[in-house]
Amino acid sequence: MVILQLALKPGSVVIESGTGSGSMSHCLIRTIAPSGHLHTFEFHSERADMARKEFDNHKIGNLVTVRCRDVCKEGFGLSQVADAVFLDLPAPWDAIKSSKEALKTEGGRICSFSPCIEQVQKTCDALRSCGFRDIKVMECLSRTFEVKTVPLQVPYLGPDVSEVSKQMSRDSSSRKRKLEAESESCDKTSPSVQDNQGNADAIAIQPSSGENISSEEKLPNNSEDLKCGISNSDNTKTSTSSPRKQFTDTDPATGLVRNLRAVMSQKANKTNILTGKPLKEMAGHTGYLTFATLYAQYANVDEKSDEGK
Repeated sequence: MVILQLALKPGSVVIESGTGSGSMSHCLIRTIAPSGHLHTFEFHSERADMARKEFDNHKIGNLVTVRCRDVCKEGFGLSQVADAVFLDLPAPWDAIKSSKEALKTEGGRICSFSPCIEQVQKTCDALRSCGFRDIKVMECLSRTFEVKTVPLQVPYLGPDVSEVSKQMSRDSSSRKRKLEAESESCDKTSPSVQDNQGNADAIAIQPSSGENISSEEKLPNNSEDLKCGISNSDNTKTSTSSPRKQFTDTDPATGLVRNLRAVMSQKANKTNILTGKPLKEMAGHTGYLTFATLYAQYANVDEKSDEGK
């Protein structure tokens, strides 16, 4: 957030007051490297020496200059060198004037961190009196969330359109194959049925001489075929009447019932969802970041003349 609001980039020159543990200093150095530079100021000499050694151990000592100085009373001692200033002080309003002197003539950005709103109010008043504009305050809060994985049921929204199309295509192909099979079966049995009917007519005809000829003698040589033919005709009748029963499962109503039964019998799918719920009570402290911009037309304006405007 601070890096973004200060518009830092590789090559930028930054002033930091309040080195502390050096965590913010490392973040600033990573952003402005390899051609930028950081001027950091620390009031306690022991912390300043420790930070200097840490920077050297991390091989970034060439990108940072550590000074032990009380900037609220003595100022930064720098003039028109910085692109941005970051303040983490108990009384940042006392360092606003020195920050303005340290910023470049074309202007720059400033950021101040304060733990309470009273400090923010004093800092904003000092920023306005020194010609800073676009003052913006952001509240920084550490929010704690209870994070856990919850299995949730996935609602069934009906079959997929593509799956329905595939199923309809398969059903249509199946019906077509059944119809072709029944048609071929009828075509194969119809000639024998016609021959059997002709043989039966021949048996019923009596000779004109009035001689009594038994049916056994008048039977043609293929009497066995006749019997088989009659039997086949019975089977043909049975097979021709069966398709209606076979195709009842493909009726729209029957298919709908079958689909509903399949859906009802299907087990509900579940998926794991990562959820987060804020706690009612959170340990921590408030914090505020105050940002402001110094434009070029106000960089060389002194405090008294700016108050007159």
